[in-house]
Amino acid sequence: MLAPDSRLRAVEAGRSMEASLVAATWGLVAVTALLVGASLVPQVVAQRAAARQLAAQIVPDMNILNSRLRALADRLLDADQWEKEDVEREIDNAEGMLSMVEPITEVRSAGLEFASETFFCRHLMTQGRIALLRARLVYDKEGDNVLRERDEHLGRACRLYKAASTTIEKAESLLPMRSATLEGEKFWDRFIRIAGERENDAERALIDSRREHRVRRWQGNQQ
Repeated sequence: MLAPDSRLRAVEAGRSMEASLVAATWGLVAVTALLVGASLVPQVVAQRAAARQLAAQIVPDMNILNSRLRALADRLLDADQWEKEDVEREIDNAEGMLSMVEPITEVRSAGLEFASETFFCRHLMTQGRIALLRARLVYDKEGDNVLRERDEHLGRACRLYKAASTTIEKAESLLPMRSATLEGEKFWDRFIRIAGERENDAERALIDSRREHRVRRWQGNQQ
């Protein structure tokens, strides 16, 4: 049998070895985690870059399209005053907007829900154009119900384009906020803000230019 001191030293050696094994195991876990994290960094960076690139391709067109959809829906609120030429003009406008939404519906990398919303938006816009075409045909009819039929078609077109506007906004909300905004500001809000600022800057510059021009003209008249 081992002496008491020998048994004590053996127990302590065992405990020391166990602690060393535990420390080594956790060290290996930590190193593995660091290696996995390091391997994921390029993937995350690539995913964020792809999201930003996608947003740069479609968000401007989505915002411009939405602005036109809202404007058309607002104009249709006064459609009871329209002549046939007004409807024909809006039919051409509706065709142009359909050509804008088509490339957006071809985006697949933003996910199935995004694709669903953009397809639904195109459907609403197509139905809106059909309603305008039907309203246009009514102008060539005669009878007591002509005005009511025209207003029904134009009223439905108004609802459809309003719904399309809401749908394109829903689609944009599905994009990652960081990639769909510029320093937290939506593209369209920034567009309107900067356009106004640039116009104001130009006006201030023109005030100085006009003043200098008047001075030079006055000086020329004095010679």
